[in-house]
Amino acid sequence: MNLHRTRTAARSLANVLVAGFTFAAFGACSDTTNPTPLAPSSLRIIHEGAPVDLTPDGSTALLEDRYTGSGTLWTFNTNTGALTQKGAVGDIVYNVTTAMSATGRVTALYGMPVAAGLYTDGSGWQELPSMFSAGCNQDIGGAHDISADGHVVVGLMWDGCSPVAFRWSDASGTGTFLPMQVLGTPADGSTSGPANRASVISDDGLISAGFAQVNWHDRWPAIWRTDGTGFLLPVDDALSSGEFLAISADGSALAGIFDHVPFYWTASSGVVSMGLCASELPGDPAWPLGIALGGQLIIGTCGADYSMTPPFAFVWTPTSGMRSLEEVAVAAGVTIPSGYHLVAASSISTDGTVVLGRVADTQGREASYVLRLPVSAYGL
Repeated sequence: MNLHRTRTAARSLANVLVAGFTFAAFGACSDTTNPTPLAPSSLRIIHEGAPVDLTPDGSTALLEDRYTGSGTLWTFNTNTGALTQKGAVGDIVYNVTTAMSATGRVTALYGMPVAAGLYTDGSGWQELPSMFSAGCNQDIGGAHDISADGHVVVGLMWDGCSPVAFRWSDASGTGTFLPMQVLGTPADGSTSGPANRASVISDDGLISAGFAQVNWHDRWPAIWRTDGTGFLLPVDDALSSGEFLAISADGSALAGIFDHVPFYWTASSGVVSMGLCASELPGDPAWPLGIALGGQLIIGTCGADYSMTPPFAFVWTPTSGMRSLEEVAVAAGVTIPSGYHLVAASSISTDGTVVLGRVADTQGREASYVLRLPVSAYGL
């Protein structure tokens, strides 16, 4: 069970689950010398890195170059079109960038042994020290998401070989850790505690979510509050596994996957299935990775490396259900270069007007894209 890299954060799962594709620089590189703003109803393809995250207002996209091996970070300004090198996370075999705040702080699985990393412009990377005396072999921890103001980080820390969800905050000026309530139960006969991880946090920093182990289910959707208390999602299914992958800005709406089927949850609605993608076969997974407009707009990816469905980016709304994001974009007048397809949507701005994801060409070579659409294009 690889608790680090099977789901680095809500925005980065789609970057590692698509089969047959190799992220590599190809074709003409992005124009860094003559930047132009991202126009309304338009798509920009960027070859410098894989998509990581968007700022909540959609003004800045974070990319990570996982082709050269150094994990170089780039930011793309959607308002000016400027592409700027930000630094590097390190050896991509062990390290991966996970999220970015509105203030430019970046989280990651960083260093060796792998620890929770936090990048700040001007001071670079710092490792958040472990809450525990010992980690698990080469793993100490991992930072998986960050609040909009950059002051709250969530993820997991290894207590020996038992992963514990954590919340770290420096809002008061000094960084302090809060171990989250350990939820779930270990597998029968296990001497370790149940695996817990906080994968996402709301922009306001009040609610975090992810998964907890429940016996032989390595993942079960879990939610934690600011005081560290939490609860498991009450799902009546004894044979399946699942987790939360996305959260709204205020934490009132969450989305995830359970038994390969995407769902969303609110306190008032409970668990609601989002259904299958149009061309998806039963048993193929669909991953909801971003929520906008308080839960009225959800984006993600259909298909994965072990499914029969060719991967493609989807968008979901309550009235129209699951649709191809590419088809919605084309219907709104967006031109997608010949030979390219939107294979993943991994991040979305809070207002739903900017989407970050991956494209691939007919030879399976990948790049990032930034898509700008009015919410009316989704029927909202």
